[in-house]
Amino acid sequence: MNQKEWEAFQNMLAEKVKGTFMELLNSEVTEIKDNQIFGSFKVEPIHLNPNGIIHGGVHATVLDSIMGLAVVVARPDDKLVTTMLNIHYLTALKDGTLQVSAKVIHQTNHTLTTEGEIRSEDGQLVAKATGSYRVINK
Repeated sequence: MNQKEWEAFQNMLAEKVKGTFMELLNSEVTEIKDNQIFGSFKVEPIHLNPNGIIHGGVHATVLDSIMGLAVVVARPDDKLVTTMLNIHYLTALKDGTLQVSAKVIHQTNHTLTTEGEIRSEDGQLVAKATGSYRVINK
């Protein structure tokens, strides 16, 4: 992706998430390289559960979002929805800026399969996920 395409992607993304639930996540895409998308997510107090650790639903949302963006990069002219999301929670965290990444690992005419992960600032694997997405162009 060249600089002009990167800027267009960032502008499109900023416009689409403005005023939506996604805006609450305080996340950003930092790089798209070799069909893999990278981002970061800054943990805020609102993202914590009553035990003071990041709520599992926040992890799920961040992973679904970054994997969904990997699907958008792979199939920019299609509309797709999540049909399955499987997450393994490996480490509980309270704060920090987490690193997220995702890529499409398989695709057909109508479905795509992705994998994604969240890592702590020191590189520790926090959560790993796979997802399925279906084309809904109608």
